[in-house]
Amino acid sequence: MLTKNSQMNISTESILSYQNDAVVNRFCKEHGYSKEDGLVIFAELKKFLTLAVVDTEVQYSPSKAQDAMWHEFIMYTKDYIKFCEDFLGRFVHHVPCEGNQKITNGCSAKKRAVELFGQIVPKYWPNKSITMRCCSYC
Repeated sequence: MLTKNSQMNISTESILSYQNDAVVNRFCKEHGYSKEDGLVIFAELKKFLTLAVVDTEVQYSPSKAQDAMWHEFIMYTKDYIKFCEDFLGRFVHHVPCEGNQKITNGCSAKKRAVELFGQIVPKYWPNKSITMRCCSYC
């Protein structure tokens, strides 16, 4: 159990147990991933969103796969809002950067995700040299 603040406890186990087949199926169809990979990417996105809420003083940027899954999840607005409120304690905004942004915290995001969740799938996380268009300003 993570404590975001004195009023909100975040359960990593509950976050990882949340599933949404409609989001994953749409993502796989739109982006050419297998269902197995889609489920893994959805899990890694949930980890990323947790970082955005727990570490508000740090600006993390998603990997390309996480960002694409995030876009699909947002399309299901009711589900996305409910997930954010029920599991993260608040809505997590997706704010695109103007122009490209060089990620300087890709390695720290992976390290922090491992600290919180025990393991990650590194290929679905940014590395420090990836250029992204989207940022998580929460």
